[in-house]
Amino acid sequence: MRVPLAIHVLPDMTTLALVSIAIGVLLAESECAERSPFTIVRQETAYHGKFSNLTVVHFIGQSGNPGMWEVMNTITSKNPERINGVYVIARLVHGGETYFVFNKQYRIPTKSWTLEFPGGIQEAGESPTDAGIRELKEETGFVATEVLLSSTGRQATMPSRLNDTARHVVAEIDGDSKLNSNPKQNLDDAEMTEVVLIKASELLPTIQSLEKELDIASNVYTFAIGYAMRNL
Repeated sequence: MRVPLAIHVLPDMTTLALVSIAIGVLLAESECAERSPFTIVRQETAYHGKFSNLTVVHFIGQSGNPGMWEVMNTITSKNPERINGVYVIARLVHGGETYFVFNKQYRIPTKSWTLEFPGGIQEAGESPTDAGIRELKEETGFVATEVLLSSTGRQATMPSRLNDTARHVVAEIDGDSKLNSNPKQNLDDAEMTEVVLIKASELLPTIQSLEKELDIASNVYTFAIGYAMRNL
C-alpha cells in the first residue's frame, strides 16, 4: 500500500477505550437547551451569502442593559439533527503499524495551511455516519472498514461566533486491504488537500513539530492532548 505523506509511523495498537477517552468532550452527549437567559429584541441580516450569512442580534442582558452580538451562520442542507457537518477521527492499521489520518489543507480564511480531521457537510438525507464515511473516501481515498464510535448531540465548533455544529465519527481503516492499496482523492475545485498519516505513538510531538509550519485545527490539537494524557 502507498503511504501518503507518512510523517511518522506509529507502533502499537491502542484500545477503543483509550480512543474514547482521548476524544472526551468531542463525543459527549450535549443537547443544548433552547431557552435563553437573554431577551432577543431583533435580528438583522447584515450579509447573506451562498454558504453563510452574518446576523446582528440585538438583545437585553440579565441586568437590563441592551447588547449586540455578531453571529456567522452556516447555510447547509437541512437535516433532522440540525447538524452542519461531520469530522472523522480515522485510525489506519497497516503492516502492524497504527496511524491517524489527517488532511493538510489550504484555508483561505486563515491564509494558511492547516492540519484537520477529514470531514465535511452532512447532505440532506444522510446520517452523520454515512456523511463521515463518504467524506473520508472523497478527501483521503481511504475506505472505512468499521465505524467504532459516533458522537451524539451537537458539538459546537466555535459557539462564541458561529452557529456551526458537527458530530464526530471514529472509523477504522484496514490499510492492508485491497480496497485501500491505492487510495485516490476525489476533491472539489475549491479543495486543496494532502493526506497526512501520523504515527499514533508520536501524535502529540508530531503535532507540536508541525505547528511551526501549519495551523492546527483546535479539535485536532485537543484530541492529540487527550490522547497523550492517557499515559500521564
